[in-house]
Amino acid sequence: MKGGSYTYTEQIIITVPSLPLWSTLNLTTVTLYYSLPKSQINRLQQIQNCLARNVVKAPKSSLVTPILRSLHWLKINERIEYKLLSLTYKVLTTSQPDYLYNLYSLYSLQVEPAPHLLSP
Repeated sequence: MKGGSYTYTEQIIITVPSLPLWSTLNLTTVTLYYSLPKSQINRLQQIQNCLARNVVKAPKSSLVTPILRSLHWLKINERIEYKLLSLTYKVLTTSQPDYLYNLYSLYSLQVEPAPHLLSP
């Protein structure tokens, strides 16, 4: 902190983890990030890598995976998958949120059960 205020970089580091990607993701946001082209995911990963190195004050040439692990941060694609799976698990186990459970119930009524497979 310089002179009682944050530098531009420090403001970004404080702000970015509080953005929807790092905090709570609802279905719309998960779907949005899940459907991003790989080039955009890679760009977001580059930004996260830069932020992680900046947080621990590591040189640009340092490997980012150990830094992300030390910060307990998932990579972008891992975070998107985690949030999607977490949301799915929550819907299936708690029937919450209602709007997703209703969609699941409607879908499960329309889909015929899979036939049992016989083992050879």
